Amino acid sequence: MTNSAPKQRSDTADRSSIAPKVARFVFGALQGALLVKRTTDDPSQFSDVIAVMKLQLAARR
Repeated sequence: MTNSAPKQRSDTADRSSIAPKVARFVFGALQGALLVKRTTDDPSQFSDVIAVMKLQLAARR
């Protein structure tokens, strides 16, 4: 049987490899929220997405 557990990497390596994925997440979420805001004329959608993203990004520190 082989061990399928991921290899341990340093915290710095993890952050540098995930940074582009986080950037894509932020960009996509903002684009989607802006699209909904424009079509519904409801700015709360955009504000809610920003608030949740701030909480998620702050929790990663």
